[in-house]
This record gives sequence, C-alpha cells and structure tokens, in this order.
Amino acid sequence: MNAFGYGHGYGLRQRRPRARAEPAIPDPLIRLDFNAATMTPLAVPSTGTDATPWSAGADEPALIALGQGKALRFTTTQILESAVTLPAGPFTVLLLVKNESLDGQGVYFTARSSPLPYMLWRGQPGGTALNAGTAGNGSRAVGGAVTLGVWRALCVTFDPVLPSNHLTVFIDGAPVASADAPVWDPAGSAGMLINSIYRDEGTGDGNAMILAAFEVWTGALPAPLVARRSASVAAEAGVALGRP
Repeated sequence: MNAFGYGHGYGLRQRRPRARAEPAIPDPLIRLDFNAATMTPLAVPSTGTDATPWSAGADEPALIALGQGKALRFTTTQILESAVTLPAGPFTVLLLVKNESLDGQGVYFTARSSPLPYMLWRGQPGGTALNAGTAGNGSRAVGGAVTLGVWRALCVTFDPVLPSNHLTVFIDGAPVASADAPVWDPAGSAGMLINSIYRDEGTGDGNAMILAAFEVWTGALPAPLVARRSASVAAEAGVALGRP
C-alpha cells in the first residue's frame, strides 16, 4: 500500500499547489500612444483614463520610426506638455528613454506647480545620476546612472502614506534610491511637462533623447509591478533594456 492509500483500495489524490495569479497592473492616468500621434503641430493622444492629448507647439520633437512602431526624438530644448495636472496624493511616472547625449541639465519630467514641482532628472553627481525630488527644498532621491546610447526604463514612485522614503527611483525596474518628500499639492499647478522644467522656449534644460514610452499612475506602484511594467514597455517597443 502506498503512502496515500487506504485499506479499501481508495487512493488519496495528491494536491497540486495552486499557482498564484500575479496582481494586475492598474490602468494608468496617462499612457501616451506615439503610433497615433498627429503632426504639425505634434499632438500625442493618451490611451489612459484621461485621454487629453499632449502637444508640442513650436518646440516640436520629431516623430520617428522605432521597430514596428514610433517614438519621439527630442533635443534639449524640445518639450511635450499636457493640460492634465497631476492630482494630489501618490503617483508613479515611468519612461522608456535612450539618451543620445548627456548635455543639458537633463530634465525628464516635471509636474508643474509653484514653487515646488515634482521632478525626475539626470544630474549630480557626475551629470548621469537619476534624481527625483521637489525642486527648491533640497529633498531628493539620487541613485543609479543614466548611460549614453542605451535604453533605460526610468521610474519614480511617490507614496505619502509611508513613514519615510516617500520617493523611490527605479532604473530598469530595480530600485536605486529613496528619499523623503512633502505631500504633493497641485494648487497653482498647470499641467505636466516632458523634457523641461519651464515652458519657456530655448531653456535647454531637457535631454537629447529618444522617448518610446511615457505612463503616469495616480498611485504608487509596488516594486514588483514597476519591474514587470519596465520589462513590458521595453518588449512592446521592441528594444532591450541596457542595450543600444
């Protein structure tokens, strides 16, 4: 008689462990669809829960082919902006970028507000470290390094519920730095910017880069979901993280 048998010949079935379903990634507020962009002037629609298009006006980056899809190529002075304002509370911002130079101040994203916009940028030390923080009060998370000419998934999450380390910065899905930050207050803000701090033309504070994905959530994604989405945006764009 085997270890699972009864004397009457009825065998017990060995239970198989149930596979745990991975938690779903929530719908984003913004998911820019470069493949559906219209030109002159450039307008990029969002397939997120807020479908307000993002525009470029006179500071128009180039819409380029990338594999089977499209992406945007920016100079340091070209800006994409939205009338959508980042709501109060937690958030996540994720970008898929390839820096074509390390000139300029290296701003990737700004939630515009006065006087303290939330920002994600490339800066000190060395001009390559990824920084996230609130401009003007010195509170910032600094870590990792942006590499010239290779694809990187850059992400920042903000969770004001945490007792500390409200901001966390990720590169290619891995956390590289955390820091405290005050609760986001959108009062006085006006939209969001990609590749600049201010709307003024010719400021040169952005990146010479290719942007292949841009997504914003009104919640702080946990680290496993950041890692999963970082990998999937690269796969969707047909590129490999850490490769040219």
